[in-house]
Amino acid sequence: AEALASGNVAVGEGAFTSTSYNGPFYYLYGSLKSQYLVSAAELTAAGLAAGNITALSFDIASSTGTTFNDFTLSLGSTTVTALSATFETGLTSVFYTAGLTPTTGIFTITFDTPFSWDGSSNLVVETCWSNNNSGSSTNSAHVKRDNTSYTATSYYRVDNQPASVVCPTTTRTGSYSSRPQMFFMGVTSCSSPRSAVVATVATPPALTITPDQSVCNNSVAMMEVTSTLADYDTYVWTPEANLFTDMACTVPYVAGA
Repeated sequence: AEALASGNVAVGEGAFTSTSYNGPFYYLYGSLKSQYLVSAAELTAAGLAAGNITALSFDIASSTGTTFNDFTLSLGSTTVTALSATFETGLTSVFYTAGLTPTTGIFTITFDTPFSWDGSSNLVVETCWSNNNSGSSTNSAHVKRDNTSYTATSYYRVDNQPASVVCPTTTRTGSYSSRPQMFFMGVTSCSSPRSAVVATVATPPALTITPDQSVCNNSVAMMEVTSTLADYDTYVWTPEANLFTDMACTVPYVAGA
């Protein structure tokens, strides 16, 4: 059996901690655009079902309290199975803030606009921010992450450029076969183990029914149905109009009585 509800699912175990651009808040340069690919199989295995995704969380291992300006979070569906040198396009912006300050622990970003996932497409998560300066790696926030068997992270970093220049960039600086651990708030499925059921279909019994008759107006005719099986001793006649249970036509027929 399967039931649907609203809940939070984790993609990844968070086995490692980001030390570079495999996290969205690495601050060696003054701005950073990142894309992360999550396969539909991973989302389904985590328990996510088709429907609206309303929030995303990162597990922040450490933070210095740095604010990342002009922060945008976008999501999109894709058929690609590994990220390429060109960023995925056609994504939908689901969250924006003039300044985002990650805090340690599970750091949740609640969407301004829900994203509808179809339940079968791979998912691209994009973060983009710019402090429009030269950055400092000591002011980074680091997240829990996991290795992947495919290119799951693409990034672009640059100094002294505003978000209006950084976020539309189409060509990445580099990539990783790793990805932050992410938590998605959406429609979750709960399945119990399936058990085989044996069904026996018996041959229906033969019924004996009164042959067709021609009945004149205001005349009475008897109709009967019988079976050789004791279990088949109740029948429903239809239509009910002008049916009686006695030859004198004084006791109206009532279905189920």
